[in-house]
Amino acid sequence: MIDPEEWDAIVIKGLDDFMVHHNGHVAVAAMHDRNIIFVQTPEGPISGISHNINSDEWSVDFTRWDAAPETAIAAFATNVELVVGFFGTEHKIHIHRRDFQTGEWSEWILEGSFLSGQKNNLILLQSKETGDMEGLVLLGLDVYLVKDGDFEILGTFESGDFLVEDNSEPEFVNGYGNLFLTPPSGVRHNYDVTRYTPRNTVGW
Repeated sequence: MIDPEEWDAIVIKGLDDFMVHHNGHVAVAAMHDRNIIFVQTPEGPISGISHNINSDEWSVDFTRWDAAPETAIAAFATNVELVVGFFGTEHKIHIHRRDFQTGEWSEWILEGSFLSGQKNNLILLQSKETGDMEGLVLLGLDVYLVKDGDFEILGTFESGDFLVEDNSEPEFVNGYGNLFLTPPSGVRHNYDVTRYTPRNTVGW
């Protein structure tokens, strides 16, 4: 493993200055004055590339080395923090949060999030009341919910349709399949589900 301290400082002029993993994923967190694009580099780490909208300056604001190859990435920003999540090398969801007031990063592993196999997409959910985090994972064609230290399958994709698992309540999974197929604005991208689906319509 290469120590990031060994890298030389460079002037970044845009995204074309970065090499990304050939099977990597991308997530973007939008804030009032900047966008942060999270990508996986060929060497394996997740990097957060910040673009200041006002100054048009680019910088690397985040690097983590414990990501699984080809991991799905999720990211979003609220008024108080920046959140990014991805699967680590042990197949568990790592969540990093940056407090805007202090500037400090915190990190933990989402309990009950061990899922082996190819994770094609990840969406993080955050309770507006408690700040607790949950995860939606597209594993193969199946959609899993990671919540309260455990996970359950919500449904699966078949011939382009999202089929609800027999043991799941329909109102609980309403709209989840569409988040993976056609997110808002038509961009296939990781979104904070609480921005687009009112919590009282999905059963919690």
